[in-house]
Amino acid sequence: SDSLLYGIGFSWITPTLDFYSLYFKAFGLIGFSSLLLYVLALIRQAPLNYGVAVILALSVNGHPSTVVNILLLSMPLVFLTMDRGQK
Repeated sequence: SDSLLYGIGFSWITPTLDFYSLYFKAFGLIGFSSLLLYVLALIRQAPLNYGVAVILALSVNGHPSTVVNILLLSMPLVFLTMDRGQK
């Protein structure tokens, strides 16, 4: 059905808190793939252990617009700036 590809939107019926099922249900396969690629592009400059921590944090507290997740996803920019400063 179309709901698997495009999703059914956000709903309070059986809400979930993890990133994966929340956005897969809301945006479907196409939207979830886009968001996942965006998150992976944001954390690709971070050290591996930090990237794993971000993925695990999104597994528990999924909404990227919460303050904690905004900080988690913006920290790779700090890592990149620190790395450039050391060179």
